[in-house]
Amino acid sequence: YPYQREGVRRFLGERRLLLADDMGLGKTAQAIAACHALWSTKQVARGLLVVPASLKPQWLREWRQFTDAPATLVEGSPSGRHALYRRRERGFLIVNYEQIVRDLDEVRRFDPELVVLDEAQRIKNWATKTATYVKRLEPRWRLVLTGTPMENRLGELASLLDWVDPRALAPKWRLDPLHATRADGRTEVIGARHLGTLRERLSGCFLRRTRREVLDQLPARTDTRVPVALTPEQADAH
Repeated sequence: YPYQREGVRRFLGERRLLLADDMGLGKTAQAIAACHALWSTKQVARGLLVVPASLKPQWLREWRQFTDAPATLVEGSPSGRHALYRRRERGFLIVNYEQIVRDLDEVRRFDPELVVLDEAQRIKNWATKTATYVKRLEPRWRLVLTGTPMENRLGELASLLDWVDPRALAPKWRLDPLHATRADGRTEVIGARHLGTLRERLSGCFLRRTRREVLDQLPARTDTRVPVALTPEQADAH
């Protein structure tokens, strides 16, 4: 769809992007399309897709649906994983966040030129080991996917942008005074303010579309009704 092409274009132009579209708008498809474009034009030879462990098979299925670029799930024992990192000289590897913590040295030796982080709220807390290890990856191309770039605190957005573009919200000590709304004016943070200014500061590295904004580009909803007969026990209860 046009908004998805725009997302791919933005990433290819900026090289670093926080893609924060609403859930269901196809962030995965946009990421795979961008990877395919960079692979097919020989701008990237090695890529790393960091996703939650439960989503690795789903990512591989969608990957094979959209592109013929080689992709491999990283699984198995530490020795088997390490051998895979060393053996793979070209193509994409799909790993989970826990493997980054365990295998960071081998992952860095693999030297990915492109890294995609899916469900990137996993690094929203800068003090966690997962966030610290992930941010030690230094690829040229960085694509971060999340439908919830800020769930509770402005610091979560700042943590994501630490890796995408550390200058976007600098200096970070001004973030709370400028943009936090407090319950009594002094302590508890209950929201954010001056969002227009915040969006302007992030315009070069942040892209978010809501379903309402792109509704006219989406196909009409299809409803499928599947009647299911009651069991005798259910029928008796009703």
